[in-house]
Amino acid sequence: MRAPIGAAHGPGPCPPYLLLTRAGRSIQANLELGRWTADGIQSLLTQVQSCFDDPAGRLVQVARRLRRTPFVFESQLSIPERDQVRVRLASLDCVTFVYTALALARAKSVEDFIWNLCSIRYLNWQRFGLDSDPATGNIFDFVYESLYENATALGLLADVTAEVAGRRGVTTVSGQLAPFRRHPAFDSAELTVTPKLGTRTVCAPMLLQANFDRLASPQLRSGDVVLLGKSKARGQEVPGLVNHLVIADDQEGRVHFLHCTRNFAWRPSASTSSVGEHAGIFIGGDARREQLGVEFGGEHAGDDVAVYVDGLSYHGYIQERRRELADYAKNNFDHALILRSQ
Repeated sequence: MRAPIGAAHGPGPCPPYLLLTRAGRSIQANLELGRWTADGIQSLLTQVQSCFDDPAGRLVQVARRLRRTPFVFESQLSIPERDQVRVRLASLDCVTFVYTALALARAKSVEDFIWNLCSIRYLNWQRFGLDSDPATGNIFDFVYESLYENATALGLLADVTAEVAGRRGVTTVSGQLAPFRRHPAFDSAELTVTPKLGTRTVCAPMLLQANFDRLASPQLRSGDVVLLGKSKARGQEVPGLVNHLVIADDQEGRVHFLHCTRNFAWRPSASTSSVGEHAGIFIGGDARREQLGVEFGGEHAGDDVAVYVDGLSYHGYIQERRRELADYAKNNFDHALILRSQ
């Protein structure tokens, strides 16, 4: 059941909301839709459901339709109140892009989409409701928990890393799921994040960098979700084994990828009068550096065009030259998990 979309109550401007009830549990969906409308979402769902029989095909089509969505760290946004869920299409980050695309690809209606988001993002929400506090709530902040454990348990994804590796085999990689404070560049409040299934050491069968040539056709398929990580040897390990997520997109036998990134398209001939071609946000007001947001991976433009903003590096990419996933992974990461839509 649902109530009509309306304006949220309280002081100041708020996004519209949708009230939903299922199995005796009522939630409020805060709709941050950007260029989308509820009718537009429904039209997308109807189209992909009618044109694609398999979940992987729907996932790729949804991901493509989300192109040019701006990048914003969700951790920089306000925390929804209890039993509220953020339905976010105005902006995404690398993780929420995959959550959102997966939830849309499995839905036949806007309501289905929202309930899918709840199931992917929250631990036992039917029992505990929705609590988005990163320390004490039941929202998954570790991708290992939300996708590798939860989404596979729900039957949405399956671990096919060993299948992709083939005779090369996989290697067990371990990592710590433990509370940590977010870096101020990602969260000005520096809130603590906790694993919702307990502090522990986790182990997973991974494809290692030496075998990243397997991240190609025919081993990899369109719609595969690839979880990429860096080892301690690089000195940049993110707690929880996973640093970045991409969705594979096989185009005539070449496996490219879609992701959501804060990095930019390098457009050396662009000027202040140039029209944006991607997220429409210019890094430092420089039209040559247009944020990518949700986009295909492109060829790296070189370290000499990179810039630093608030302590974070922003790299440029030549979007006219789409990059293959195997090359991107090999040059940036050390291990990978591959999850396939079911």
